[in-house]
Amino acid sequence: MLPREKMHRRLFLLLIVLAILPAAVCLTAPGRAWAGPGDWRFAASALKRTSRAVFTNIGSVGLSVTNVGYFGNLLNPTLSSPSFEYPLNSHVEHMFVGGIWVGAIEAAGDTLVSAGADDTSAGQSSPTQEYGPLPEDTIVVLSSNPLSPNFSTAALADQEFDFSMYDELGPGDASPDDPHIAMGLRVDTKVLAYSPPYADDFVIIDFTVENVSDQELSEVYLGWYNELSVGNTTVTIPGDETNGWNFYDDRNGFIAPGDDPDDPEARIMYCYDADGEGGKAESWAGVRLLGAEGGFPPVLSYRQWRFNDARRRYDTGKYRFMASGQIDRGDDGQTNYDAIGNWSSLLAIGPWPLLLPGDQAHFTIALVAGPDSTGMVRNSQVAQSTFDAGFQLPSGPPSPVLEVTTRENEVVLRWDPGEEPGDEYDATKASPEYHRSEFTGEYDFQGYRIYRIDGEAITGDPFEQATLLAEFDRVVWPDGTPDIWGYNLGLPPMTTDGKREYIDRGVRDGFPYWYAVTSYANRQPRLGLDELESGFNENSILVIPGSAPGGGDNPNPVGVYPNPYRGSSLFDQRRPTGEPAELGRTIYFTNVPARAVISIYNLSGTLVDRLQREDATTGQVAWDMLSEHTRALAPGLYVFAVENLDTGEVQRGKFVILK
Repeated sequence: MLPREKMHRRLFLLLIVLAILPAAVCLTAPGRAWAGPGDWRFAASALKRTSRAVFTNIGSVGLSVTNVGYFGNLLNPTLSSPSFEYPLNSHVEHMFVGGIWVGAIEAAGDTLVSAGADDTSAGQSSPTQEYGPLPEDTIVVLSSNPLSPNFSTAALADQEFDFSMYDELGPGDASPDDPHIAMGLRVDTKVLAYSPPYADDFVIIDFTVENVSDQELSEVYLGWYNELSVGNTTVTIPGDETNGWNFYDDRNGFIAPGDDPDDPEARIMYCYDADGEGGKAESWAGVRLLGAEGGFPPVLSYRQWRFNDARRRYDTGKYRFMASGQIDRGDDGQTNYDAIGNWSSLLAIGPWPLLLPGDQAHFTIALVAGPDSTGMVRNSQVAQSTFDAGFQLPSGPPSPVLEVTTRENEVVLRWDPGEEPGDEYDATKASPEYHRSEFTGEYDFQGYRIYRIDGEAITGDPFEQATLLAEFDRVVWPDGTPDIWGYNLGLPPMTTDGKREYIDRGVRDGFPYWYAVTSYANRQPRLGLDELESGFNENSILVIPGSAPGGGDNPNPVGVYPNPYRGSSLFDQRRPTGEPAELGRTIYFTNVPARAVISIYNLSGTLVDRLQREDATTGQVAWDMLSEHTRALAPGLYVFAVENLDTGEVQRGKFVILK
């Protein structure tokens, strides 16, 4: 298939979700909420539990999730996980921090707000924490993908995080600077991420707020607070003292019901970088209010303020913002909300007149992104239709689980095609080639597509950026009948151990490449469905090609490249702007045995560094060209010794560093 016009397909599939899904629900197996392929990035066991923080990585949005009330992690200058990154692996972030707010009036008449996040300075270790888990409450990871170790028939999405939070006294509860009082709330949270190409640009967060205290709460408001902020972490770097993150070049705004004639019910708070960081951060981010149990309450508030505005300090000020019914936008004579700046914002609805002990209130949002304003709104419409259909999405067979090995200037991809299910269909064994449509109950796997992206950064829609290396199409169906829908190209060859295999010979050792193998379904005209393809990030993997391990079938001697190494080599890894030039430099040892120790010396015989490796998949070892004490090396001649730990053989060589 030629590179796709994703927006056109998305609009088509949006109509499918709206028009076809209600009929499809009755075709779903009893007791199962229908969703698509899943995630194995948190593979350990089904219903894996993890403490405090995870992040979505199955679609194009990377969102950090905690069970202490806040989302996002730009507070962490090391950026060990994405905050609200879009596209995933692009280094473009869209949120400093966000979190749930619950406001209410308690029986004694006090106005209280429990905030998952509030205006937070970059130097703080975490946002204001007024929520926390019980000791035994951690994040449960589920997946609707039958190939995932986290597979569960209870999963609603390709990647799902379930957890509960409880409002509790904040760390400064005894201080006049933090007079927060807990109301006695339990917040059950579901975070839902999807992988199909038409639904991978948003993450849905579903909140159920329960009064677990022994007192009644009245005039309850629920809301989402965030500091949306867009930028590229390789251009402006969180935590960098000289070229740090720029909070003052963003524009924020709100799309209210009736603003968009094509989407009259839209409630979307949004943000974009005013200058686009020279083309490095042009995408838009938004938060769409999808719904509330029983319909929307009568009061909708969108409040926008300059960072640390004193008007909303303390619970009373926060509650006034939530219950105001005010929409902050335009220029009201006092504040120009359209101006660029460091803005915080809040989207709130209410009131729920009374929340008795044991009662619940419920609302759902979507964090959504797009390449521009139009794309963001369209993606939010898909999120809305997903919510309206009970979080259900049409999907085809899942992507296979990849095994990757490298040889000199080659990458080898292998995967299990699945098993013939026999008389009794078992989804955990049948995927992907024996996958059955949950719409028709019939086999729906049509073929595979193999994609490659040259380089480490994914700068846009991965399907549009990637090269389609190959497309495979089945010739006959599992029952032996000829296929009538595809091109009958045939499927990839099978190895002796029953794996499909594809070899990419168009790569260079030492350079990064992303690979993905997707599955796609045959068309189903009677349901009005075009082919459905699995997501790029279901099995995407970053590969740096290199030789096979030395010894055995690879008798070639250990080598080094580039040799000589010259400053700013094309083999250098990505380095954020402003980072010392010595960081990010890389050279590679090739044909290294599977179990080996590499020792590097200068000409005086002093040990510079020692690398230990145990890897049977590749003979390539990257070295950052820093000493054991992380000091940059001086130009000159260096000597290396590689010991094969299995045979005791030692190989020696030398290389030159030029700067």
